[in-house]
Amino acid sequence: MNGIHLMDSLYVFIQARSSSTRLPLKVIKSFTDSNVTILDHLHSRIEEVILKERIVFLIPEGDYPLINFLKTRNFNYFEGDENNVRERFVKAGNYYNAKKIIRITGDNPFIDITHLELLIDGFLRSSSDLVSFTGLPIGMGAEGFTLDSISLNFDYKEYHNEHVSLHIKENPTVFNIVRLKPLLEIDNEILKNIRVTIDEEKDFEVCKNIYNNIKNLHFGISDLLELYHKDINIFKINKDIKQITFSLPSLIKEKSKKITIFYGNIKEYGSGHFERSKILYIILQLNGNEVIFTDKLPYSNNSDLYIIDSRDIKIPKELKQNKILLIDNFGEDCKNYQNFYSLPNPNYTTDLIKDNILYPALITIFKEKINNFEKKILIYSGSLNEEHSDILDKFCTHQFPNIKIIRIGGSPSKLNIQWIKRLSKKSFLLELNSSSAFISYFGQGVMEALYLQKKIYIYSISDYHEALSANLMKSAPIINLGKIKNLRINEEIYYNKNLNISNTGYSKLLKLVLNLLSNKT
Repeated sequence: MNGIHLMDSLYVFIQARSSSTRLPLKVIKSFTDSNVTILDHLHSRIEEVILKERIVFLIPEGDYPLINFLKTRNFNYFEGDENNVRERFVKAGNYYNAKKIIRITGDNPFIDITHLELLIDGFLRSSSDLVSFTGLPIGMGAEGFTLDSISLNFDYKEYHNEHVSLHIKENPTVFNIVRLKPLLEIDNEILKNIRVTIDEEKDFEVCKNIYNNIKNLHFGISDLLELYHKDINIFKINKDIKQITFSLPSLIKEKSKKITIFYGNIKEYGSGHFERSKILYIILQLNGNEVIFTDKLPYSNNSDLYIIDSRDIKIPKELKQNKILLIDNFGEDCKNYQNFYSLPNPNYTTDLIKDNILYPALITIFKEKINNFEKKILIYSGSLNEEHSDILDKFCTHQFPNIKIIRIGGSPSKLNIQWIKRLSKKSFLLELNSSSAFISYFGQGVMEALYLQKKIYIYSISDYHEALSANLMKSAPIINLGKIKNLRINEEIYYNKNLNISNTGYSKLLKLVLNLLSNKT
């Protein structure tokens, strides 16, 4: 796993048709009286993860109800053989030069956004033929496979024409297959009772009830489980519908090592630790390890390695005799254990660790479109309170009059500023890449703005952040705004130079993990 593979040739293909025998026209049915259909909802979820131009519906030739619908939505589509779906995928793959394909079916409106994002990120970092998650509710998962693996000159059976990747799954000795554990482990008995794919009218009724009971439009697995425990009767309606399954050979792959990843609690430390640790969780699984993912620091569970990504946390004495890797820890224990610095800090110069920064794979797409921006300023305010949010808004509207300003996080704006509570990673990168400048306190967003070569203004929300910011400004093109209560522009310490940051951080981190596990460090 040496880097990002085929970033420019990954597509999401959605397999859909209007002529379903059990529930005709199901994919363009609506859960409410509005005209928001199942495919609209599915497409909006996928757009939270990847660019619209990389989402394509694969439909039967001459499926005019579906063609007319897709045209009205301006969705991308590709027509192919109705009875040979695998061939449809192959032809579409060749047409779009889609070397890596994420397959989703149009009757799964509630695809889980978080795991789709992780599937794409992991698949891009992998040389596997097929990657998917196990342990997700029916209808919330997807799979990724290569164009080569479905184009191979192979002894295909008739049923392989309908089930696109089945020949891969049937031959684990021929193909490199990886099945990933999800972030949240769900009890098998509960999994058996949750079905959110739509084959029949009862399925549609269940999904409609779910849609109308969960207020978050792009809800995830946790929200679904919460509803399940609140009203299990919703999920009993389609419990008797049989899912088509195939007897497949098991993947007998011995896990090399057991690793526990502990990330800082989101409510206490923000989402940064979770966001980068979840990608590491997938990468380590792709490398053949058994990985545990938790925000509850264990005393010991007999892991070969504990990776702790939580700012300056003190290591419990019960863990001190274990092999430990700290990520960006500047506390009293940082000198006692192996540390991986992914963010610039006073102990290391920016030039020494600029290639350690942990970026999502998706950011590589955006760097190719650096000049695609407007005169717009993007502000990140995290969890700032109302007082500090107001100070930031007043300062920015005064300093940048007549310029569109968008602020993410903090308290709602009282001024002429577009306020957004939160954004998905893809949506954030889109906003960032289309902006001419970025204003934030020290953190992952600043690193992403550096990668995308944006003009950056940085403010401090604590003495700790001020020290980190001052260190970063020694070698990076940053304009200092000072502490949040005394903002001012100091252009004198702006370094107008490009750091040429690479997206190799996770590869370097993986190499360090492997060295630790083999006692080379």
